[in-house]
Amino acid sequence: MKARHYIEYGLAVALRALVFLLPRRAAIWCGRRLGDLFYVLDLRHRREVMANLDLAFGEEKSLADKRRIARGSYRHFGGIFFDFLRSPTLSARKIERIVEMRGWENLEEAYGRGKGVLILTAHYGFWELMGVAHGFLGRPMSVIARHLDNPLLERMLHRYRTRSGNTVVYKQNAVKEIFRTLRRNEAAGVLIDQNISPRQGVFVDFFGVPASTTPILSAVALKSGAPIVPAFTEPLPGGRWRFIYEPAIEVSGGGDRSEAIRAITQQCTAVIERYVRRRPDLWLWMHRRWKARPPEESAGGSEAADG
Repeated sequence: MKARHYIEYGLAVALRALVFLLPRRAAIWCGRRLGDLFYVLDLRHRREVMANLDLAFGEEKSLADKRRIARGSYRHFGGIFFDFLRSPTLSARKIERIVEMRGWENLEEAYGRGKGVLILTAHYGFWELMGVAHGFLGRPMSVIARHLDNPLLERMLHRYRTRSGNTVVYKQNAVKEIFRTLRRNEAAGVLIDQNISPRQGVFVDFFGVPASTTPILSAVALKSGAPIVPAFTEPLPGGRWRFIYEPAIEVSGGGDRSEAIRAITQQCTAVIERYVRRRPDLWLWMHRRWKARPPEESAGGSEAADG
């Protein structure tokens, strides 16, 4: 354990104590102001955010528009970070007060097929709240995640994610655990919007630029027959959230398997892009989504490491 792990954990505990002292709306307001501060001070990541926005939107948006999106993204993630620290106070009754459902029948229809459900989502809106809410709503799910670098924060995050009955599945054993989840006719939530090593990923277009993307969701859907349900969250006035469940993506397994996986991954990525284009301030632009490059773009075919 490193000294910085204890420092980071101590700061998180202190922030958690602060947000518990505040009404929820006040805590969210403070988190958004913290996001404003980080936008000003976090020069390195802000440069990466602007580079990502340039790559995604090019001349489609002005520099002023991109700066508004960047600041809005920092503000958004500051707000949901503070709100997530309050998640131990959540209950089924509170979820009903702060969440509006759209398309829940699409999720139930997918469960009705009896093959489990693969929930396609992204680092967009308040995905962590959606995961916790499912447990309280009687539909516990497995959440695919990677370990945090800080083991103390990892234990805290694990408690938050599982307190409503959910299970956290770590990437090392992800495929095996996902199949077990599906055999129980339960749901597995998979986020596919982060950079991955080209050795493990497939390149699909994201904002017209090749992006190395995990094929796990597509490969499992092909083998299991489980439907893929796109699910996203968007904010409403008063600190409330809308959960959106789209009709299941129909998966076709005909032809070459590798090409089928790439095609399904492209289809899923296009859904994510549609949401990000609609509300770009709700997406995690701080991540180097396009870090890995296809071999034909890399000098000597060198591969980029995970982002």
